[in-house]
Amino acid sequence: MAGSRSPSCTGFTLIELLVAVAILAIVAMIGVPSFQSFMEKQRVMERRDALLGGLSLARETALNQLQPVVLCPSNDGSSCGSSWANGWLAFIDSDRDGALDNGEDIIAVQQQDASISVSQSGASSTVTFQPNGFVTSSTFSFCSATVSTSNRRVGISSVGNLTLGDGSAITCS
Repeated sequence: MAGSRSPSCTGFTLIELLVAVAILAIVAMIGVPSFQSFMEKQRVMERRDALLGGLSLARETALNQLQPVVLCPSNDGSSCGSSWANGWLAFIDSDRDGALDNGEDIIAVQQQDASISVSQSGASSTVTFQPNGFVTSSTFSFCSATVSTSNRRVGISSVGNLTLGDGSAITCS
């Protein structure tokens, strides 16, 4: 057969393949911890943002309904508990006693796993917005067990203004 060529083989040599795998392993060693840190930061911010939404809703409802609205920690989504890490609920406190009673409307519930530590410092273990929007000042800390730079803070002033803080300077218990 005149003019025919033998087929040439193309592909990777073993050395080229080993170099590519080594480069991929180095990139993975650099990228995976950064990705894990990013994901932990996102989880903490998600918890913070959920509570921010609940606080805003509670204040708005108190102003609109002209009744106190209580935001309290909840372990089961149907009663007030003691740990903010499991979630919270907000209810209209019709009888103004600060406790969730039969017949009082629950306006929001947020249940989550306790993988992010959430703690509150303030005069009370609940947050009660008065019909004029005022509240006893309080601070919430959202803490990661693994990445301290992921920590976040939400402060509530006595007039209901919310302030945000972040970083490893936040002390977690």
